[in-house]
Amino acid sequence: GAFDTGVGDDDAAGTETRYGLTARMEVGRTSPLGFVIGAGFNVTEYDDTTDPDLVDTKEGRADAAVILRFSEAVTGRLGLRYVRLEEDDAATTVTETLGATAGLQY
Repeated sequence: GAFDTGVGDDDAAGTETRYGLTARMEVGRTSPLGFVIGAGFNVTEYDDTTDPDLVDTKEGRADAAVILRFSEAVTGRLGLRYVRLEEDDAATTVTETLGATAGLQY
């Protein structure tokens, strides 16, 4: 859903609207090998603002992970995450990030 809020500063005027969607699926939750995939999309829009630093943004992301259950007490995780952020500034700045994670929980 969408939520309209003030932009934060007492002296600022305008409206900030945020909305998004996230989905996640995990398979093999009780097996030694599991997989997780996820995706999300978030939007922040500003209307009637005077602050030039407040720009509309769109962010899309996707991630995937392999879960390794070595025992009931030890779990490993290897993952990848991609994020694309588009800022509606004068140059329409686009930032893309790809990251990898590894973890061991005991």
